[in-house]
Amino acid sequence: MITFLQNIDYQLFILINQKLIHPILDIFFVLITGKLFWIAPLLAFIIFALFFDNKRGKIVLVLLIITVGFTDFSAYNWLKPNIKRVRPSRAMKYYEIVNSNTKMALENIRILTGKGGKWSLPSNHATNFFAVATLLAIFYFKYRYYYFLSAFLVGYSRIYVGKHYPLDVFLGMFYGIFIALLFYYFWVIIRTRLEKKENYSLSIT
Repeated sequence: MITFLQNIDYQLFILINQKLIHPILDIFFVLITGKLFWIAPLLAFIIFALFFDNKRGKIVLVLLIITVGFTDFSAYNWLKPNIKRVRPSRAMKYYEIVNSNTKMALENIRILTGKGGKWSLPSNHATNFFAVATLLAIFYFKYRYYYFLSAFLVGYSRIYVGKHYPLDVFLGMFYGIFIALLFYYFWVIIRTRLEKKENYSLSIT
């Protein structure tokens, strides 16, 4: 079963990284996979949350900081070093013996933005962006499709530029969603208890 899933993972990686490609897509995915592209939307949301959305914006902003802080730290410092899956961009260097499926996935790999760190699973980008998309979808439900589309494109870009296998992104997505929901329900529990004491500091009206 594991070999079967690995084979699908490698075949999808080859498809996305080496076949479904175009010079315009190269520019697009290199752009959105980088941090600079998201600085303006991030600053815009911070300004909106702090100055134009009253209490809800501030609560969402705090939840986002806590959630992304946890997902980013835990994925990078706990999950990746313990799972120890080498990035496709670095696999040929670290694998002494490469099986045929892995070799096929790496023979013509396109590395568009540098090799990155050593470990690959889960993708921090996918984890963090899907955590953000989940919380924003809960509090700003009307625009939920835009949040998840953005997170999907970022996750896809990590495969396209050669930084991650599809499974890295897929599991990162689920981890980010899970942690976001976990912190959201923690907030609900605390808010409910405070409301029973007639303390409405965490309530959103």
